[in-house]
Amino acid sequence: MLSQLETRALQRQTASSEAIEALKLEQSRFAARQLLFEHMLFAESVLKVLQGYILPLLYGLLGAFIFILRDLLREIKALTYSFDSEIRFRLRLTLGALGGMIIGWFLKPDEVNGLASLSPMALAFLMGYNVDILFAIMDKLIDNVKRSLNRNDSAPTTKS
Repeated sequence: MLSQLETRALQRQTASSEAIEALKLEQSRFAARQLLFEHMLFAESVLKVLQGYILPLLYGLLGAFIFILRDLLREIKALTYSFDSEIRFRLRLTLGALGGMIIGWFLKPDEVNGLASLSPMALAFLMGYNVDILFAIMDKLIDNVKRSLNRNDSAPTTKS
């Protein structure tokens, strides 16, 4: 038979090995949680880039592409297609993609509340399709700011 001291030593050894196993289990759980958190952060950042930049650009490109197809169909029916049309169409694709990306910059999907019943992706598509309106709005906004600044500069300042 084991002496009382040997029994206690064996019990302590068993208890410490159980504690070590519990610590190892807790450490592996912590590492798994940390890895999950890192993956969630990465996925969230990829999603933000897709929603804020890539998808609006692609929707704007799609809108411009549909506009070009409709315009190309009209020019082919009227027999007015020329090399200049090809250059205009290529520029339209670029401007449509940029117009969609501009919408992505200004309207984030999670920030749109009561602005419109259209999603930012639908607005990016519409701006790609009708990019002239987007740039006309931007030109008008810039003209208004210039006029406002000119009025402030030309207003007489009173000295006391």
